[in-house]
Amino acid sequence: MALFTTVCIITSAVVLIIESMPKYYANEYTMMWIIIEGTLVGWFTIEIVARTIAHATTRKTLRDFLLSPSTIIDIVSIIPVYVALGVGGNLDAQGMTEVFRNF
Repeated sequence: MALFTTVCIITSAVVLIIESMPKYYANEYTMMWIIIEGTLVGWFTIEIVARTIAHATTRKTLRDFLLSPSTIIDIVSIIPVYVALGVGGNLDAQGMTEVFRNF
């Protein structure tokens, strides 16, 4: 599972880079980028929830898990997507950059 998550992280970074290129931005590829990013964020969300449940044996282990740097990074990395969805924004690179700047 860790290897799959690593591949997802790399894929997400590559998609973000390619999507932001003018040649691929706002054209026939837009829906493909949204589907890929949505799928990856869905996976990251499932993983965070599963890890949280696994660490929820006691309040101390849950607190330690939620305050660990890697968990904070994971949560902060997916929050802009849900903020964008909540305010009716778009999930393309430009829209996510705007949400992240405001966040």
